[in-house]
Amino acid sequence: MRIHFTNAVRVGDLIYGSSGDFGPAPFTAVDVKTGKIAWRHRSFPRASILFADGRFIILDEDGHLLLATATAEGLTVTAKVELLGSQSWTVPSLAGTRLYARDRKNIMALELGPQ
Repeated sequence: MRIHFTNAVRVGDLIYGSSGDFGPAPFTAVDVKTGKIAWRHRSFPRASILFADGRFIILDEDGHLLLATATAEGLTVTAKVELLGSQSWTVPSLAGTRLYARDRKNIMALELGPQ
């Protein structure tokens, strides 16, 4: 796992994160016991991640927000929205049910709880 400026999250025996430096950085799962790559997912660019309530909240560097689930076999993206308009390199923050995300110009607060 080569983390350039994003983050990684460990869930069970797998570490998840965008692995790569100045080139492509596919979302990758690495087995902590063996150090071997379990899988790579290449459908979105380098991203920062949170893990909450059994799901990943992913903010890619192009400003897309994704909701996904992951297993040892792969990643399933269940929702994707264009959220921010410029480079989004800051890891989003979750406080209760409110998600804070920012790019170079804007910051947003999104309520994720029931309405």
